[in-house]
Amino acid sequence: MKQLVVVIMVMLFANANAQSYQLQKEGSSITVLQNDAKTIVSNNTDAASVMDYQQKIYFISKDGDGAIKAYDVNTKKTTDVVSVGMKSETGYVVKSVVNMIPDTKGGKIYFTTKDVYRGNVQYMTWRYDISTKAYDVYCDGKALSLSPDNVLEVMFTGKDMNGQYEQKAYFNASYRQLIKQDDKVYSAVK
Repeated sequence: MKQLVVVIMVMLFANANAQSYQLQKEGSSITVLQNDAKTIVSNNTDAASVMDYQQKIYFISKDGDGAIKAYDVNTKKTTDVVSVGMKSETGYVVKSVVNMIPDTKGGKIYFTTKDVYRGNVQYMTWRYDISTKAYDVYCDGKALSLSPDNVLEVMFTGKDMNGQYEQKAYFNASYRQLIKQDDKVYSAVK
């Protein structure tokens, strides 16, 4: 019984010390309200893709070529999570971060990089694991959305003898398993 009382007291003390905050997203800015203080986290981001996870706010900074940053609510410091020039374990280089798809259930961030190779625009979708801080290329194409049932929607672009096309593919996000692909849609892909 004595141990139970000590555990409960420790939990109550930890909860009392945990800082509460409110996240506000408006237009291209992110603000944290905490203890009657207002902190502007970023004024140049895609506020729709912001991720609030374990006392940190993850977001894309649209300054320069883009980077994924994390604002720590407790320390009030912002750090780079993924930035241009970083290399994955398999040797791929981050060229520019163009979007971010948060996965709060899995503690992961899917993001897309854009590169121009021999005059052709190429997109790659990456996965960043918050707990291990590991990131690597997930698949070709541009990440579009993550559904509540863990299906990642990706848009491929390509060119074959019929012309330029777009094609959506759907993956089980956790296992990188292809679920299905839509038919190719031919048009003037830019």
